[in-house]
Amino acid sequence: PTGDGAGNSLDGPCGIAVDDSGNVYVTGGTSNNAFKITPAGVITEIINATGDGAGNALNRPSSIAVDSVGDAYVAGVSSDNAFKITPSGVITEIIDNNGDGMGNLLNAPSDIAVDAAGNVYVAGKSSDNAFKITSSGFVTQIIDATGDGTGNLLDGPSGIAVDPAGNVYVAGTISDNAFQIMPNGANSQI
Repeated sequence: PTGDGAGNSLDGPCGIAVDDSGNVYVTGGTSNNAFKITPAGVITEIINATGDGAGNALNRPSSIAVDSVGDAYVAGVSSDNAFKITPSGVITEIIDNNGDGMGNLLNAPSDIAVDAAGNVYVAGKSSDNAFKITSSGFVTQIIDATGDGTGNLLDGPSGIAVDPAGNVYVAGTISDNAFQIMPNGANSQI
């Protein structure tokens, strides 16, 4: 609970990730922040409730992922957004409640993943969908409540992962199923 020992506490840890250098990243779901812990034990708060400091707050971070260059990605369940934090400390909101900006909203992002190319994937538990955010910032909805479009619906996605080939996997907590979304956009219940 002492967090970084400098007044930034860790309360309600929810998400954890490890990078290629052995640094550990953990989110504080109640303390509305995230920390980086080096192999030497140095603890640094990398984001807090102020989010990017430009009016985009972080509230109830649930999940964290890290890419091969040490960029961390944090999803805020109650703030309906996700952030990228670079190793130098630059924080950028990469998606918000507006989702893809074409009417496909993001609500209660419950999990986040990143692939080798730096594309980020976010599952929206309350919006029953998932998004891909490219490294250049382009946002696309990759699955919605209709699931595979053949009667297998997606409801309450709470887990998301991506494999080395770029296939994305989404787990529907309420619909009791999982889907594979291929790089070409085709998806199927697995």
